Order: sequence, then structure tokens, then C-alpha cells
Amino acid sequence: MVDVVDGDTLDVRYDGAEHRVRLLNLDTPESVDPKQHCAVHGS
Repeated sequence: MVDVVDGDTLDVRYDGAEHRVRLLNLDTPESVDPKQHCAVHGS
């Protein structure tokens, strides 16, 4: 694992390259702007 993007998205290094991985069936809030509260259900 290289980085945690948000609750259900990770950046990983595999086979010498970085890939973004989204974990399915996880209900996590989106957190794009650190100055704002997390949105419920990504809304």
C-alpha cells in the first residue's frame, strides 16, 4: 500500500507500478475537501 485516498480507495504498488484500488461493498463517506465535513453516502 502506498497511500489511503479515502475510506474505500487505496493506492497500491504492484508489479513495479502504482494502481488505484476501490474496495467494493463498503459504505464510507467521501472526504475530498479537508475543510468540509464528510458527505453522507457520497452526496
